Amino acid sequence: MEKKRFLINMTEDEMLRFYKNQMVEQGILSCTNFDTTVNLKDFGYAILENYKDKILDLLYKDERIADVTIDKELNVDMVFYTDYCPYYYDVDDTLNNSNIVSRLAQSRILEEFSSYYAEKCLFNKPYITTRELINDFIESQNLDIEKKGFLSNFLKMNIIESGFVEKYIENTEVYVTPKNYKEFEKVLLKQCKEIENNNAQEDEEEIE
Repeated sequence: MEKKRFLINMTEDEMLRFYKNQMVEQGILSCTNFDTTVNLKDFGYAILENYKDKILDLLYKDERIADVTIDKELNVDMVFYTDYCPYYYDVDDTLNNSNIVSRLAQSRILEEFSSYYAEKCLFNKPYITTRELINDFIESQNLDIEKKGFLSNFLKMNIIESGFVEKYIENTEVYVTPKNYKEFEKVLLKQCKEIENNNAQEDEEEIE
């Protein structure tokens, strides 16, 4: 079915903010790491070249962006804060530093996290992003900075691998809501079971 199209009048500021958001959202969703490049010309309007400096200023002010440059060819290089990249987690950090938290503790923490929304957020923050949920959960734990960093990657990895992100992503955020939190719990408990099974298998191999 062909999508409906609308012609909307916008002020200059509204137009620039609109395209700035398009650049950020397209960049975040298309990046495989935490940085990406788009080109002003990709957005269909040569007039944007005349607003390069204003667009750069707006990009700098966007909370999702850690750094940004626009070169002479109008390439917009953006570096994002990893919290805002729904498909990214630090694989090396998660795998190489898994000893920071014991395997048994990883399973227990994931189980606690799977029920955290229902216990703490359902009536207080019924619509919350997985990004905020992870941060809130980590802050509720008595952990040092190193463990917090590992835990953030660990939780994000499991949410991504569970398929929840792919199913519920909206623009650049993934929301846990009263409608899907039961599914959120279910898929994370499934991830928890996989961790426990892997732990049991590794223990058997060590005994042998």
